[in-house]
Amino acid sequence: SSGINAEYGGKKQAIAVLKFFSMTSTPKSVTTQVEQTLTCSISGLDDNEVTVTWKETSGGDPLTIGDDYGIEQGTVNGGTQNSVLTIKADKIKTLSGPSFTYKCLAKSSQYPNS
Repeated sequence: SSGINAEYGGKKQAIAVLKFFSMTSTPKSVTTQVEQTLTCSISGLDDNEVTVTWKETSGGDPLTIGDDYGIEQGTVNGGTQNSVLTIKADKIKTLSGPSFTYKCLAKSSQYPNS
């Protein structure tokens, strides 16, 4: 949200502008032999991109581009921005359990304090 000041009846009023967007992702089965990609789709956007952060569900610091991951922020096209996380094969081989989950978080670049 963003604050806008206006006068109404001689008094200054703060008006909040709220914008909402939705996020979707699709679960998938993967192999440990090759790198894998996950896509986070953020829709309901105008021309302003959002800043996407990827995390492991165990929490911790945001993932960064390097030996384990590739990250593409994506651009807005038709009101949707697709961010892609590439998990390198060597990283996948270190994951334990039959399943693993990653989170994508989106923050407005137009309203950075939202």
